[in-house]
Amino acid sequence: MQFTVYVGTRRFLLTAPSFVLDRAQAAARRLAATVLIACKAPFQLEVADGSRYSSRVALIAPSVPRRRVLALDSDLLIFDIPLKSPEFVALEPAMQGDPVHCYEFERLAPLLPALQRAFAGEADCDEVQALFSAVAQLISGHPPAACQLDQRIEKAMQLINEMSFGEVSLEALAGRLHLS
Repeated sequence: MQFTVYVGTRRFLLTAPSFVLDRAQAAARRLAATVLIACKAPFQLEVADGSRYSSRVALIAPSVPRRRVLALDSDLLIFDIPLKSPEFVALEPAMQGDPVHCYEFERLAPLLPALQRAFAGEADCDEVQALFSAVAQLISGHPPAACQLDQRIEKAMQLINEMSFGEVSLEALAGRLHLS
């Protein structure tokens, strides 16, 4: 099966023609918001409480246990949107109440060419970043605004991005940031 993964700062976008997640015994959770978009056939989603959804666009709140995702010949795009990112903040009001919100695909129709470029593996980093923002804007109704983080947090995030995976630890960050 062919798939593409775009990895950015604290986020990723996965594309796949078909996608199956079957975790009926141990539901999968993401500590991020997730947007599922099917360019072709609708996907089926089942969460831990037994609720089932069939849609081409869904917004899933963080920590919602997913039992099953079945997307056959769907040309699925999975946007992993990290907590406190500008896109997450824009989507947060839409995640109130129900853990899963489904939308009509037509809401995102203006993005179809960009979604298809990403799906084909042809998008560059700037295009993917713009796609995250555009998806959040079309779902929430307003553009994501830059979040103001504490300077120590921003510095820690910068260090994490600069350090190799094996170097990152609480002790290493505290030492380099002069924190205890």
